[in-house]
Amino acid sequence: MNLSEEESEELVLDIPQPVVKAGSRKKKVEIDPEVIEEARQVALLKKELAEYGRTWVWENFYKEDEEKKAFWYAGAAALRRINDQVLDDIRDYLMIKGFTNGGQMLQVEAIQKRTQKDLIEKR
Repeated sequence: MNLSEEESEELVLDIPQPVVKAGSRKKKVEIDPEVIEEARQVALLKKELAEYGRTWVWENFYKEDEEKKAFWYAGAAALRRINDQVLDDIRDYLMIKGFTNGGQMLQVEAIQKRTQKDLIEKR
């Protein structure tokens, strides 16, 4: 995940602090860069999951070659990054489509009846 410097600085890294033995002289102990990078990757994953949610690709749904597999993964990654305004537009479209009858908007009572019926069927 490519982040700007500002975004990268905003990541909250959970880095275990080195243990200093009691009674020993206090030396500055540097944290292993691999530990820092591992904590950074964990923080990136948490940030990405919080922002975009999970994504998966069905195995054996497509021909198992690396080119097609890469294509499916790229598509899944692109879909995860649809912005909130587009998601709102999609929701609005689906709601309008569900609450019309022959191109005419349903009255409030008819919408409530339809949603109640749907709730009853799904419970």
